[in-house]
Amino acid sequence: MIKKGSIETTQELMKAVDVVVATGGGAMVKSAYSSGRPSFGVGAGNVPVIIDRDVDVTDAVEKIVLGASFDNGIICSHEQFVLAPEEKYAEVLAAFKATARCGSRKTKRRFRSCATRSSPAPPEQGRRWQVAAPGGALAGVDVPESARIILLPADGAGAKDVLAKEKLCPVVAILPYKTFQEAVAAAKANLLIEGAGHSAALHSNNEGNIRCAGVELPSAVSSSTRRARSRPVDRSRTALRRRRRSDADRGAETRSRRTSTTST
Repeated sequence: MIKKGSIETTQELMKAVDVVVATGGGAMVKSAYSSGRPSFGVGAGNVPVIIDRDVDVTDAVEKIVLGASFDNGIICSHEQFVLAPEEKYAEVLAAFKATARCGSRKTKRRFRSCATRSSPAPPEQGRRWQVAAPGGALAGVDVPESARIILLPADGAGAKDVLAKEKLCPVVAILPYKTFQEAVAAAKANLLIEGAGHSAALHSNNEGNIRCAGVELPSAVSSSTRRARSRPVDRSRTALRRRRRSDADRGAETRSRRTSTTST
């Protein structure tokens, strides 16, 4: 058992094991891949979350706040960027405020320089969050006593706004969309900037939209719906299992015939 860990000790350990699973920063993943052992690495999260038109807005927002606020927002799988229907945008904002867990900030400029992937978790001093900037300066922002996250309107997706990148702090961006295809395109743009292959979230009751997001987004999509049947049956897999059973039955029948012929 290693009682006093260090970078050097970790590197030696990775060279001695059969398989390495590395989570953390890019340097950790690079070190694992350089160990000479089979390695699985995890990169940035940057999870986009789409709110579809047919869901309970309050329910969706409650789940988003719960996920984004967990462990002060430093979890790589927490919601980073909310995409809401433009005709329900005001309702979504009101739902965030009604939770008494969200502090919307009109002054976004102070956050754009500090809410980046390189930021550590902001320490909480009273109710004044200190969010670290890349250069080391701190931006102090007063938030309501009950706030758990800070919601910021984004100027765009992908390369159009730094808020579209991963933020290891309780800061969540929000952007309205016109069509569901536009929402998927925005989520994809964010992931291609940072987070491809990690995670995305969708609140929807529309099976077609769920499948569309699953196909288009370069990530593992988690869908949350209000339906009892929240996980649609994958008919292609069901058919494949049936074909395999049929093939197995035919094989058993052929072997039985061969045995019968040999015995006679």
